[in-house]
Amino acid sequence: MDCQFTYENKTHDGFIVDLSQKGAMLISPFLPATGKEISVTVPSKMLKNPMILIGKVLRGTWVTTDYGKRGRFAVRFINHPLDLFKILSQIH
Repeated sequence: MDCQFTYENKTHDGFIVDLSQKGAMLISPFLPATGKEISVTVPSKMLKNPMILIGKVLRGTWVTTDYGKRGRFAVRFINHPLDLFKILSQIH
């Protein structure tokens, strides 16, 4: 699922490869620092407005993909909006 995330007041494109109630695994050309807070904006046709998730980066690493070098990182959510449960029920 496509997303954007904001880290230190800069917005980056990303892709959510795994999503749960507690967190997500993202991949992006940018890798935020471990322990730092980010906000993840998830646009969805299922929702009236984009969902914004706030979380802390738990761990991350650089990986090589078909699209080149990408950052892959785990985020644990601090907030748990009701829209998250709506999306999870639709994709699982």
